Amino acid sequence: MLELSGILATPGVGSLFLGLVLLFYLIISKIVNAKKENNDSLELSSSSMSAGANKTAGVVAAITAAVIEYRKHNS
Repeated sequence: MLELSGILATPGVGSLFLGLVLLFYLIISKIVNAKKENNDSLELSSSSMSAGANKTAGVVAAITAAVIEYRKHNS
């Protein structure tokens, strides 16, 4: 009798174990994808920050040139 209940319980426990493994796999894959997207966004933001620094340098240079020209003509 005990052997029969063991035979019947094995597929149920196996399917439960398989479901848990699938659940853990999905959770881990979502964590890995989130980290990968986070790293990609950090790389994009750092490159856009350097582009912003180049634009800022250009604006500062233009303002400096305009101030120098203004002082030449109005002093």
